[in-house]
Amino acid sequence: MAPIFWFMRRSRVRAPIDLAAFGDGLAVHSSRDVSWRGDEVVCRGPRPAACLACGSTGTEETLVVHAHGFLERQLITVRRGQVVRVRLKKQRWRCYRCGRTSHSRPPDELPRVKACTLCVVVFLHAVLVFAGLGWAMGLPALCGNLISSRTVVRWRQRALVLAAATEEAIRKAVEKRARLEPGESHLGRGLSPPEWLLRRPWHQPGKVSGLWCGIQFLLTAHQTLSVGCADILAQARGLTGTASFLL
Repeated sequence: MAPIFWFMRRSRVRAPIDLAAFGDGLAVHSSRDVSWRGDEVVCRGPRPAACLACGSTGTEETLVVHAHGFLERQLITVRRGQVVRVRLKKQRWRCYRCGRTSHSRPPDELPRVKACTLCVVVFLHAVLVFAGLGWAMGLPALCGNLISSRTVVRWRQRALVLAAATEEAIRKAVEKRARLEPGESHLGRGLSPPEWLLRRPWHQPGKVSGLWCGIQFLLTAHQTLSVGCADILAQARGLTGTASFLL
């Protein structure tokens, strides 16, 4: 009975994660090209100045790239404190010279990932906070089996590989948002991983610490700067350029 009592005692100490504290996903307020229509998200995006396939350019009078319908997909995101699946419609563009098409992508959509960046961060945060207890205990508001345990394990493995780059990108995005000088911080101390997390037998404790610090930078900036987590993640991804971000 002792192990069961220890498990119950530790589970009471760690309160479930409040999804509302992360804000909404797909909510980049600085972009007017992403809009919600009920349970549907429309991403029109800026018109490409040139064709991505052949490189053809045009002028304001003779545009080479024209709108060509929408590309639809299902995406899991965070909406009003719940993890939900929405329909994402992305504007397609067609080049009149070569006939090739491309599509716009919202800044917080990762390629070949069925969830937005904010949703991925929420699950990674649950993995770290409830290490040893099971990440599902931290997300009681999750309705349905939208994301499997195997998917979360893969996200954790991929996120640890890019943990240092993710932490640095989020740090730069926060400093740029707060208009601080390099090396200056308004977040204070307390971002280091707690002792109970470091006591876990992680294979890569240094990368776990980097991932924890990056998420804490994000949450603290969301509270102190009154900026959505999705906005900060989108800006951090833009700072990485063509390199992979988060996963």
